Amino acid sequence: MPEDNETPEGIIGVDRSAEGSDSAHNLLHKEIRFVKGLQTIIGEIEGRTLVCNYSYDAIQDFVRFDTLGLLACTGDSVEICLCTGGLTSQEEIDFMQSMLVSLLPGPIRETRPSRTIVLGELGHKAFEPAAIGAVVAALGSREDSKGFMALAREGSAFSEREERVFKRLCSHIALALEKIELFDRVTQLAITDGLTGIFNHLHIVTKLEGEIARSRRYGSNLSVILFDIDNFKDINDHFGHLAGDQVLIRVAQLIKNSMRNIDAVGRYGGEEFLAVLPETDGEAALTMAERVRSRIQDEHFVYEDQVIRLTLSGGVADYTNQIEASRLIRIADDNLLAAKKQGKNMVLYEKN
Repeated sequence: MPEDNETPEGIIGVDRSAEGSDSAHNLLHKEIRFVKGLQTIIGEIEGRTLVCNYSYDAIQDFVRFDTLGLLACTGDSVEICLCTGGLTSQEEIDFMQSMLVSLLPGPIRETRPSRTIVLGELGHKAFEPAAIGAVVAALGSREDSKGFMALAREGSAFSEREERVFKRLCSHIALALEKIELFDRVTQLAITDGLTGIFNHLHIVTKLEGEIARSRRYGSNLSVILFDIDNFKDINDHFGHLAGDQVLIRVAQLIKNSMRNIDAVGRYGGEEFLAVLPETDGEAALTMAERVRSRIQDEHFVYEDQVIRLTLSGGVADYTNQIEASRLIRIADDNLLAAKKQGKNMVLYEKN
C-alpha cells in the first residue's frame, strides 16, 4: 500500500496533502492542456518545428528556462530546432546544439546530415558556460528514441522536481513525434509510385494543377514534358519484366536528378513520365528535355550482367490561354506522339 503522500505512477508532482491538493489539481489540468495542444499539431506541415515552438511556450507553465532545443531523428537525417526568447546569445545556441549532437550514437552523428533551425531573436549578453543550468531528456525509449530535448537557463541548476516534470512532458512530446512520423510516412506512401519512388499519377497531376493556379495568379511561365521509353515492350519481351522494372526505376532516377529543386517528376503511367517545370517557358523546357534524352541515350543499363541500351522520346507543352491541366498534358502527348512517328529518340515542341 502506498503512503498517503506518495506520488502515484503516471501523475507528475502530485502532493496528496491538503496543502498541495490544489496545486496538484492545477498541474494535472495544465498537463492535459499541454497534451491536447500537441495533438493539434499532428498532420501539420513542418510538424517537428511546430512541436519545438509550441513546447517552448507551453513548458514555461511548468519550468522556467531561457532556451529549448529539440533534436529529432527523422529517417536518414537529423533535425535540430532551437527556440529562444530573445535574450539567448549565439554562444549559448552553439552550446545547446553541441550538447544535443553529442548525445547521438557515433554512427548516426558521423553519417546523417543535420539541419538546424533557430526560432526567436538572439541577444548579445555575455555567455558564461559555468553559469548555465541544463537538463536533457530522451524522447522515447532507449531502443526506439525519437531524439532528445533540452532546456537551459542562466543562473541556477534545475531541481529534481523540475527535471521530473520536464521528463514527464517529454514522454508526451515523444508520442506526438511518433504520430507525426507515422502521419508523414502514410502521406508519403499516398503520393509515391510504389515501383519508382517518384510521385504517382494522381499527385503529379495535382502538382500540375497547383502550378497552373499559381501561373494564372502571377502570370508566370510554366511548362510540362511528357517522356516515354522507346520500344519498352521489347525490353520486357527480351530481358524479362524484372529487367523492365529496373529500367523504369533507373530512368525515373535519371529524369528526377536532371531536374531542378523546384521541378516535380511523376510516373504518369506505364513507361511514361511527366515533368512539371515552374518558371520555365517552352524553349527552356525543350533544352532540359533534350538533356534528359541525351543522358538516357548514353546510359548503360545493366541487369544481371546484361547491358540494355534504350532511348527516350518526349513532348513539350507550355501553359498559355488559361488552359486546364488535361489540355496541357494532351498537347505534350500530341508532341510526344509526333516524335515517335518521326523516328523516336527525339523531343518535339510546337508552340500552343
